[in-house]
Amino acid sequence: DDAPERAKSADKSDDARTSKASAEPEKKEAKKLEAGDTQEVTASGVTFELAYAPAGTFVMGSPSSETGRDSDETQHTVTLTQGFHISTTEVTQALYEAVMGDNPSSNYGRDTDCATCPVETVNWFDAVKFCNKLSELEDLKPAYSISGTTVKRIAGASGYRLPTEAEWEYAARAGESHTHAGSDNVDEVAWYDGNSDNQTHPVGT
Repeated sequence: DDAPERAKSADKSDDARTSKASAEPEKKEAKKLEAGDTQEVTASGVTFELAYAPAGTFVMGSPSSETGRDSDETQHTVTLTQGFHISTTEVTQALYEAVMGDNPSSNYGRDTDCATCPVETVNWFDAVKFCNKLSELEDLKPAYSISGTTVKRIAGASGYRLPTEAEWEYAARAGESHTHAGSDNVDEVAWYDGNSDNQTHPVGT
């Protein structure tokens, strides 16, 4: 369960967080975007927030001493040559339904629907279709060409797409080196089986 971005590159993550490519300001007097600058976007009556991540270099992966580390997390330096915008939360059920016309979520452990909870029970193909539909609603060029189960990135497209694995980690780290995004204590920043009471929770809480 993740969120939207508009932009550039490979689709290794099934993070439902989308990103969007950031254009260079055309006027010299335009405000220069800084890391973390946010903007609100409204699609079909539902508002969500994007944050700006500038181009930069960071150390991807985790140290061998980190608890819970997987074997494929060898640390290495990665440079992102273009800035991008990325959603500050997972895609909510309200936004997904507003864009796609249905809500497939099972609302784990809840007796009622939860519009502000993350959409779930979606696969990677659902996520790229969502990105394209969201792009169309904003009159942006879709980032994906979809034919059956064949999906290709469209070079130079201005629409929403899934962030790459490197982009997601870069945004999650935000210049820091915590074990988890924003903290070394998972209970402070995430819902998981140890603290969620076996149910989904609203995004950003």
